[in-house]
Amino acid sequence: MAHIPDGYILLARKIMENELWLTKPALWYKTWTYILMKVNHTPSKLCPKGTGLFLWKNVKDANPELTSDIWYNLIKWLKQAEMITARKTARGLFIDVLNYELYQDKNNFKTEQKTEVKTELKRNGGGMEAELYHNELKELSNESKDKDHVQTNLTTEKQDKDKYNTEDFFEQLWKDYPRRLGKKEALRHFNASVNSEKDRQDIRKALNNYLTTDNVVNKTKYVLHGSTWFNNWRDWVEYTRERTGNESCQEYKNEHPVILFPTITEEQRLENIKNIKAIINKIGNLPEEPND
Repeated sequence: MAHIPDGYILLARKIMENELWLTKPALWYKTWTYILMKVNHTPSKLCPKGTGLFLWKNVKDANPELTSDIWYNLIKWLKQAEMITARKTARGLFIDVLNYELYQDKNNFKTEQKTEVKTELKRNGGGMEAELYHNELKELSNESKDKDHVQTNLTTEKQDKDKYNTEDFFEQLWKDYPRRLGKKEALRHFNASVNSEKDRQDIRKALNNYLTTDNVVNKTKYVLHGSTWFNNWRDWVEYTRERTGNESCQEYKNEHPVILFPTITEEQRLENIKNIKAIINKIGNLPEEPND
């Protein structure tokens, strides 16, 4: 029997039901597989089973197309999905893959149906009963394949739909952006940073804010390339417009209303003067303090 070096990992078909497979970029899944291959499959003095120390240089060398932004967003998402825990150390990023022993133990993948069939075959020996059980096992296998085929089709349909929705949303943003340069890079940054409905709302808000800046409206300064803006779009989510001196006086008055004192009648004005004079006279008639 041929010996394959460097060992192996197990991948459960259930991964096809995970959001990582269904909706995330292909590079995310590739990097997740890389993490599974690099964590310890046996415990060591420094790292328990299913854990590993990851240096960015090594990660980048193994995945040349990976950027630090994509790596950061993937680690953040995996933590939120409760697939890993991670903490920074002086030597690098320490990652612990949750449920590693459960999914990397091949004994956990044995089906009860096949086990029952094998047991019954052993009990009854060969002959007609054995042939019947072999046919039953074959039917179970075909049924499982049909189920997997249906699941694959459903998964592909959902992926195509999500991909269309994601690309369509990006195209809407790109169409509204004032300086459409570097679309390929912009799409890459978009896929790496927009991972939820909240992210979609935030990037739309950020773009609306950027479109109101003096740079864009009056073209007074440099307008960012699309690839640059989509890499830093979060800077514009909470943007507050500042006065630049180019607004009209009426626009400034609308943004900075003047608070006026309430008006009084002539009778009230004279009455106030009278009261003030009375207070002054009263102060002037106070007895002088005795000298010591």
